[in-house]
Amino acid sequence: MPGRDPVAPLRAWLAEHAQYLRNPLPAGAGICMTCRGPAGSSFLRCIPCDKHFRAAPDSMADVVAPISYAHAHEQHMHDLRTYKWRTPPEISRSRLLSLLVVFLADHGRCLVEAAGGTAPSAAAVVPSTKGRPGLHPLRTLIGDRLGLPWLPLAPGARPDGQSRTFQRDRFGLNDRAREWVEGRTVLLIDDTWTTGSRIQSASHTLKAAGAAKVVAVVLGRRVNPVWDEWRPILQKVRDEPFRMDDCPFHIR
Repeated sequence: MPGRDPVAPLRAWLAEHAQYLRNPLPAGAGICMTCRGPAGSSFLRCIPCDKHFRAAPDSMADVVAPISYAHAHEQHMHDLRTYKWRTPPEISRSRLLSLLVVFLADHGRCLVEAAGGTAPSAAAVVPSTKGRPGLHPLRTLIGDRLGLPWLPLAPGARPDGQSRTFQRDRFGLNDRAREWVEGRTVLLIDDTWTTGSRIQSASHTLKAAGAAKVVAVVLGRRVNPVWDEWRPILQKVRDEPFRMDDCPFHIR
């Protein structure tokens, strides 16, 4: 008799309440192979992702999986902002946590295959560089649900929290963590992707410490609805229901 699916209630709840989510489009003409944002029809990557790749091609995340587009004026982007408030709405926290848990349960194998077959043996959250005290709200939200040890990524000595460019020294790891991460695959999680500079800077820190692979999962790929390049993407996804069976590496 098949075992009980522990995430079935969350999957059912999302199916009823996730009308605001939008699956990222597959990589291809006009769609960046990294972040699934707009790229020129003859280019593999968008301009920011191409700049990151050119700056440090061996340090970029091996896999980037945005779970949903996040329209600037819609519910998902609202949740991504408000869950970090000092007193966050519990519904925002619940929606984001459910989305992440279901995605990893349903598509963890897709991520492993995309990364070359090695499952993550450690996890990290991209740190805040805005001086927020204590654990990052995303780290607090997830808790111990992943069953993986957390790596203590931290802001570097002189982080520029306002910069949207790749920075090699933006984040750091202590000596003990650097010794432990050698040769491992790391699951790197962030809430929002705008240019990708923070998550790729964090990937560089992990790989410089010896990580073999970095698998990046992002809750929301931010959409700029007033930018002309986004309009063809928005037209394609606007009326499409969110499909939990799909991910950037497994599309029906």
